[in-house]
Amino acid sequence: LESYSWFIGLMFAGQYLAFAAIPTINGVLLWCVPASSRALSMALSVVGIHLLGDVPSPVVVGAMLEHLPDPRIVLQLVMAWLGWCLVFWAAASVLSRRRHAARSDVTQPLLGEASV
Repeated sequence: LESYSWFIGLMFAGQYLAFAAIPTINGVLLWCVPASSRALSMALSVVGIHLLGDVPSPVVVGAMLEHLPDPRIVLQLVMAWLGWCLVFWAAASVLSRRRHAARSDVTQPLLGEASV
């Protein structure tokens, strides 16, 4: 983009949309375990996020920048990697709905407790 204002506006929108999913993810992490395990659920989530994301990503992106000729290709590949998030979230949603529908003795809402 040649306009700095457009760049800032689109970056803001992208960051907002990327982080808008976080409350939903945290809610699912809390709803899918018993109340006594909720702190452990959140702790393991944070550790997993750091081990699988924050720690290796600078090394991987740095290696890509060294071996690929154009930094724009690296940025496009990194952004395309977010597509896997959508694929896995959609698959988890479909599988959980199928499992829920297949059970005839279900009396609880899909996510467990009616109120959190």
